[in-house]
Amino acid sequence: MSESKCQINGNKIEPCAALAKSLEYGNPTFKSKGIFIPERVNINTGESCIDIAQIHSGKYIGRGVAMCFCPFCGESLKTWEAEAASEQN
Repeated sequence: MSESKCQINGNKIEPCAALAKSLEYGNPTFKSKGIFIPERVNINTGESCIDIAQIHSGKYIGRGVAMCFCPFCGESLKTWEAEAASEQN
C-alpha cells in the first residue's frame, strides 16, 4: 500500500504515487490496454473537462470502464459526484 492517497480537486484527479506510476501515457486508442486518465476538452470553450480514470482490458479495450476507486490507495475517484454537487450549488 502506498503512503500517498489520491485526491479529487474539483473535477481533476491527483493520483497517488502507485496509480501515477501505473498510468499509461496519453489518450487510449481503440486497441490500447492499461489504466488511463484521458484528456477531455470542451470543444466549445477549450476548457479542460472532468477527469475519469479508466481501465482498458478484456472486452473493455475500446471504450474502457470508469474506476470508482483507486486499486492502490482505496480512495474514491468519482469526479462526476463532485461535478454534480458543484452544479447543484
